[in-house]
Amino acid sequence: MDSIVSIRTWRNEIVVARDHPQPERVRADVDLMTAQVGDALAAGLADYVDRKGGEVILVRRIVFDCDLDTRCDVRRAAHVLARRCATALVQTIESGSSDVVRFASQAAFVARFVEDVATGNAWGQWYYASFAGVAVLPPSAAIRTVLTDDPELGRDALKVVAPGAWAHIARALEARDATRIAEALGDEDDPTDAHGGVDWIAIATAASGLELAAPVAVLALVVFSQALRLGAPAGGASLAAARLLAALIDLHRRGADDSAAGALTQGDVRGLARYEPALAVALARPLADGEALRGLAGAASGALQRAGAGDERRAAGVEQPAPFGGLVLLLDEIDVLLNREFVAALPDTKGAPARGAAALFVLALAAGPGRAPLVWRDASWRDFFAIDASFGLTDFVDALNRSGLDTAIEARQALGTAARRHVRGAVVATAFRAAGARLHCEVDTATGLWIDLRSTARDEDAEERASPCDDADGQTAPRAQKSFVERLAAARKARRDWHDLDDEELCRDVPLGWRIVLVAAAQIAWRRVAYRVAGMNGASLPYLRRNLLSPHGDFVRSAADRVHWRLARPPLHVLLGLAGLARGTRRWSAPSEQAYEWRME
Repeated sequence: MDSIVSIRTWRNEIVVARDHPQPERVRADVDLMTAQVGDALAAGLADYVDRKGGEVILVRRIVFDCDLDTRCDVRRAAHVLARRCATALVQTIESGSSDVVRFASQAAFVARFVEDVATGNAWGQWYYASFAGVAVLPPSAAIRTVLTDDPELGRDALKVVAPGAWAHIARALEARDATRIAEALGDEDDPTDAHGGVDWIAIATAASGLELAAPVAVLALVVFSQALRLGAPAGGASLAAARLLAALIDLHRRGADDSAAGALTQGDVRGLARYEPALAVALARPLADGEALRGLAGAASGALQRAGAGDERRAAGVEQPAPFGGLVLLLDEIDVLLNREFVAALPDTKGAPARGAAALFVLALAAGPGRAPLVWRDASWRDFFAIDASFGLTDFVDALNRSGLDTAIEARQALGTAARRHVRGAVVATAFRAAGARLHCEVDTATGLWIDLRSTARDEDAEERASPCDDADGQTAPRAQKSFVERLAAARKARRDWHDLDDEELCRDVPLGWRIVLVAAAQIAWRRVAYRVAGMNGASLPYLRRNLLSPHGDFVRSAADRVHWRLARPPLHVLLGLAGLARGTRRWSAPSEQAYEWRME
């Protein structure tokens, strides 16, 4: 959208006295005022729109009355009309009306449209009127047209496509359209190195786990989108790596012989042509010139073989890649937060222990934007929590939806009880807008830890049975009398933490009550770890991840009730060592009770 406010249709119903001498002049004057409303409305709503942080908000209709004096200056009357329209618009948006649809960003809007085109649910939805131009195209061509019309927006949209939607998109996309999308969104002449800071092995393993029945060109687009999400440059090296990994995934899925994989690792274009001629043409130059690409092929081939070994590998105690093993730092805190009262509120889940599924979801949120879906599917963490490979995000979300609001409130209260044990300073009450609601938050000023987070003010929650400022002994924590500026700063910090943890793809369909509980658990776990590490208290979550989490590692189950992580050292491993977190042995509580050990080296 070029402007912050766009009006598709405006209709006036003008009422004048029966004996008005010049009703046509009144209509002309009102039409002239209406023509100037757009600019005045955009100026009046600028601050409101800025507070929405890039959200796309679509309103089907608003109806309002406005008394106008047609004898006054036209510009002044237009401002009065715009003010009345703005009031009605804001009231409609904030009321949660069914005539309002919201998206986190323009990219999220495009991504959802692509998903709905793939599932056949796009056409007939009023909020997709701006895409009417591609309605006559086949689904594959419509998706290609929308994603390639604005390459930068297309890349951003690929980053936020929900992992579960790729199965539908892969079925809808034809190979030639997938190839054109990748070529339009990636710059094949850009020589930027694709390997710095991006774990391509983890991307390949996660993409393989999606089990898409799709051509190599479509798999390459999926891998490319996952790489963009994790910060890979949109250059020729990234595109070549995505195509190569897609070919390996396809070979692994088909159970093909080793000759084709060998051709990839050795840069044998002729051997590759016997397997996939079009891919051989696309990779001819990158394989010939790229030693790193050939090395990636060898490493990825081995990782995919290990990932596919399944239960036999684990039973033998063989190491498996653990690209997100560094999150073990949070495991002890999550174990404390998911206490007996919290677990009692969890719904039954088939295919996974309820506590393990909740812990994996919290751990995934803690991994941050883009990485959360990869952690949710990570084989090593699923092994640890005894979660079946068939247990998907939809299964977990469905269980939460069946549980109802009361159980979410009980879980939030249990979480608050655990959090209050860690209060180190005065508590300040603040509020911020997120997830389409006004969230009320009570924050420990010493650590930034959320003591309580809810979507209603305290006196509006009829279910509340205990004050969130009571500590473990029933004593009241000191409530700070902070100035407006200090409360505003606390609200901004809380809102930053929320947006950093509330992964759109993972949380989109989670009921708000449970969404609040699970995001809060991830925030509390991070703030507890930050408080224990010298100099990290109050640091931003992205900074903590960059400096405290291991970039990669290995996981091995040495016995049914014991696992080990061997992790690479993160940048600030010295501080972790001083805090006693560079290595350790802990025990995860039931169910799936087991000892776990980690070591950074």
